[in-house]
Amino acid sequence: MSNPVLPDTEAVMVEWAKNNAAITALVALRIATELPPEPTFPFLTAFRVGGGPIAGNALIDRALIQWDCWGMKTRDASLLARTLVREAFEVDMTGGKYVSFTSSDDDPVTTTGWVYGMEVVQGPRRVPEPETRRGRFIVETFVTVRGE
Repeated sequence: MSNPVLPDTEAVMVEWAKNNAAITALVALRIATELPPEPTFPFLTAFRVGGGPIAGNALIDRALIQWDCWGMKTRDASLLARTLVREAFEVDMTGGKYVSFTSSDDDPVTTTGWVYGMEVVQGPRRVPEPETRRGRFIVETFVTVRGE
């Protein structure tokens, strides 16, 4: 029997977004933990910038996730950010949302977790991108995710 570990909260939240109809209506499946070298826009990235486990042995993670909402134009990025905020408020904090997926690389790994809550703590906030001239908004959320 292996010792349980905290969930891969970044991966769980990317998968949560890929299974959210309102978000995928805007970005399809262009959701990852980092922007690819030559992305097609709009694009959504999610990465952990803070947080940590909740005390105890229940393997519950409370992570601060930064969502970067990218668009060809500012208005596209803004719509994505505002949609993300709306969907964050829809997360059921009582029953949770089960997320499970298997990576498709040479060494497949299955990641699972229960998303129990999302709290928007900042944003949407516009971030000027003078070099790329792409629209970018940031939303930061605390997420509560329980492992298996």
